[in-house]
Amino acid sequence: MSLILALVVSVHAQDFGYVSIMSQAREALLAKDYKTAKTLLTAADAAAPSSSSPLAEADLARLPFYRGLVEWRSGDRDKGALDWWRQVLV
Repeated sequence: MSLILALVVSVHAQDFGYVSIMSQAREALLAKDYKTAKTLLTAADAAAPSSSSPLAEADLARLPFYRGLVEWRSGDRDKGALDWWRQVLV
């Protein structure tokens, strides 16, 4: 029984990789640390395909939304931010 519990816990730990990284990216955005946020978003983008279970649509939509925020706050308000936000709508 404990072996099954260990397997379930390890699977859930892998699934939280993307969500955990996105949470850290959110905190970086709130702290106005856009360089760290951009790095974390790149890491989250790399972690998403290796998730052992499907990610929620809302979690996936946060990635381009946060990337748009980074672009907006970095000064690219005409093209970069809007392009990322359009992807959220898709």
